[in-house]
Formats: sequence, C-alpha cells, structure tokens
Amino acid sequence: MIRTLLVAFIILLLVLLSAALAADLWKNRRRIGEEPGSPWLIGAAAPVIMFLATMGVPDFVMDTLFFEKCRLVDDKRLPGSLVVSASVPLGVVSVVYLITAKLDIKIVLICMICQAIGATIGVKLVSRLDGARVKKTVGAAMLLSALFILIRIIGVGGGNLTTLPAYKLVIMGFCAFFLGIGNMMGMGAKAPYMSILLMLGLSADCVLPIIMTACMMSSFFGGVQYIRRGLYQRKVALLYSTVGFIGIAAGFIFVTNLPQLALQLIMLAITIYVGISMLVNKKRQKKGVTS
Repeated sequence: MIRTLLVAFIILLLVLLSAALAADLWKNRRRIGEEPGSPWLIGAAAPVIMFLATMGVPDFVMDTLFFEKCRLVDDKRLPGSLVVSASVPLGVVSVVYLITAKLDIKIVLICMICQAIGATIGVKLVSRLDGARVKKTVGAAMLLSALFILIRIIGVGGGNLTTLPAYKLVIMGFCAFFLGIGNMMGMGAKAPYMSILLMLGLSADCVLPIIMTACMMSSFFGGVQYIRRGLYQRKVALLYSTVGFIGIAAGFIFVTNLPQLALQLIMLAITIYVGISMLVNKKRQKKGVTS
C-alpha cells in the first residue's frame, strides 16, 4: 500500500516538474534556438549519458565534461543545467525501480525527505554565488565524488542487510541532507550514496534502486527552483527530457551486460580530471543567452 502511494506521489511530482519545464520552455521558445550547441550533438549525447546513468554511472560527471568541452553552459547556470536536464528522465527511472525492485520503503522515504530539504537549501546557496565561485564549487564537488567512487571501487563496506536499524537510518538521513545540498552544487549523489549505504551494511542488490528513487526528490525540489530562476540551459534540458529516454530504455535492457568495474575506473579518471580542471582553469567567458 505504501509503495503504491509512493509511486503515485512520484508520478505526481514528475507531472508537475514536466509541466513547469514545458511552460518555461514554451515561454522562452525563441531563446532556445539562440542558445549554444548543435541540437544534433546534444541529441546524440543525451541517450548515451542517460544509458550509463540508468546503471548508476554518475551522469553529473559525464554531463559536466560534455557541457564544458562543448561550451554549452556558462558557469553560473552549470549546476542548474545538470539538475534540470536529469530531472525528468530520473523521475521515470525512479518509478520503474519502485514498481519492479525489492527495497525498504523506510530508507527511501527518509532519504527522499532529507535530500529534498538539503536540495532546497543548496539551490539558494548556488543562486547567491557568481559564475567563478559556482565553477570552483562544482570542481570541489567533483573531487569529493571521485573519493566516493574510489571507495566504491575498492569495496569498502557492504553486507547482506535489506533494511537498516534505527540509528543507521538517522545516520543515512543526516548524510542524505548534505548530499541534497551537494547535489544542487554539481556533486553527483550516486557514488556517495552507494558508498554510504554499503558502509552501513546494506546489500549491494538493494543499493541502486534506493539511490534512484531517493534522488528523485532532490531533482524535483531543486529542478523546480532552477526552472523558476531561469538558471539552466533550456536547449540541453529540452533534448535530455525527450531523446534521453532512448538511453534509459536501452539501459534497463542491458543493465547486467556491461563491465561495471571498467566503467567505474573510467568514471574515476574522468571525475578527477573534470574536478581539477574546473578548479585550476581561469574563469571562462560566459557563452550563450543569459536568463
């Protein structure tokens, strides 16, 4: 019963988020064509990134590298572009996992609530920073993500628990709150979530469904605020929220057929590279149309 209500609630959030995004895109439809980036390039990259994200590979890392190298997003709008672009596809993924996977609803609810509170605070913090500070914040967040990816690779933690005792739920809720803040600043939440849940003794089979469903809440609250403030790249968000679903469908079909260790090693190298480059590079000239 609780699972059914939660699925209905997430579908409602997904509809509200999609409506807010669609309304803003329609209102600013003339600006979309003026924003940087070829729609063919973005449309080709989005399914690939969403394909890997469905299996737990940090999409924020891949998106940041893609946005930076192709100069699609200015520094100020980078965190918002990361969040909004992934919000609608992530909502669909979370609904599928909630319907099909075995997971402890208590853990999901605590993570969702705490992460939503953190995300609300995180957007307000980002909106007060200038482009240079936002870029440095994202760079630091990337390096922190790299640490958690490394922890995941070396296999620290992990057990056979399918639920968590009360004191571990408190620890998880505390961590989810700060992950919500970090997520809005450009730090991917998947790698930290994986590491924390495994170190708390949760079975590896339960981790990914919990992460995907819990992250929907911060994506909704953070995404709606970024949309209202116009702090995101609309062309990117439009294409990710449409053709990105091709990658999601493929990801669920081939979820067990890719070498996870190889992917994680590649993502570790990319995360470190992106984080360091964003911290040491000079502030890039802003590109595209500002909101």
